[in-house]
Amino acid sequence: MTLITYPTRVHFADDVVEMALHSELQQGGYKTALLICDKSLADTEFYERVRGGLPSRIKPSFLCLEENSALSGVAKSLPGLYDGEQLDAIIAFGSVRALEMGRKARRALQDATGHRPMLYAIPGVDGLPDPCTRQIESWRNGLPSVLIFDPALILSTTSVQTIPSAIVSLVRCIESYLSEAYNPPADGMALDGLIRAVAVLGASEFGSDLTIRRELMAACLNAALAQEKGIGPTQLLSRALASECQTVKTADAARLLLPGIIKVTEHDSRKEAILQQIIAPEAPDLDQALREFLSRIPLSSRLSEMGAVPQNLQHAIQAISGRNDITETAAVAALEDVY
Repeated sequence: MTLITYPTRVHFADDVVEMALHSELQQGGYKTALLICDKSLADTEFYERVRGGLPSRIKPSFLCLEENSALSGVAKSLPGLYDGEQLDAIIAFGSVRALEMGRKARRALQDATGHRPMLYAIPGVDGLPDPCTRQIESWRNGLPSVLIFDPALILSTTSVQTIPSAIVSLVRCIESYLSEAYNPPADGMALDGLIRAVAVLGASEFGSDLTIRRELMAACLNAALAQEKGIGPTQLLSRALASECQTVKTADAARLLLPGIIKVTEHDSRKEAILQQIIAPEAPDLDQALREFLSRIPLSSRLSEMGAVPQNLQHAIQAISGRNDITETAAVAALEDVY
């Protein structure tokens, strides 16, 4: 049996953040809200626009994350700050890190008080966080109550910020679509997200084009919702490498690893052919299509160039322990191929 659940309301439009947030909070009748963002976002237009969406009756508190703060530690301290006072809503905005903090804060407050605040997520250029674990139920429980996507909020972002986000969405969509789990809606969202991510990565220049930002955010949304099928081996390995080596970025590692992972794992040939047609129809197979397409992106060509060492690779392998879609031998081969 396949259980398909998407319990999240989504607002998606240009310049919608104030109206959408105000209507949601007003309708809920909330009186208290915790706003979470990176400290670097404070006093920016993004920050002011989110604050502009708060109804006048809302009593806000603020959590501006320091760059190196440990999210789990911050989350554990929150229940003490709201001792005797019920927090109605958490509004996390800007970065994946801030949205992840919102998720952890909601869980910590629920565990401590029995009350589960509403979680409003307003993504920035890097989209939504990965699922908490490989378990689908954790994915569902971690979803925000309401998502607000406003492409106008990321109009000033550069290609340096946009390209990694599109790569992450591309990887999520491909691995979700190729997963053996049966979930037709997720497959549809994965294909749509992939088409949009490919379009963004193929853009000749980014400039201040709102259309590109809109396509990027649509790709981020669909890629994240398609993750109901679970998280793929490329995502796990690239995330593990970035955790092991501070100079390795998750998107950079994923771009290098994905073609090799596809090559050493088995998938439905019909699905592979569909993906190949989207990415590079003239290529002989999917992994070559990906190599050709991703090689055009101006990023490092080897993991060693990013600063990774063999020990990092050995530790990263532990991330795929117990999976049935890739063997340790296959993962080692894919890692060594791009080291």
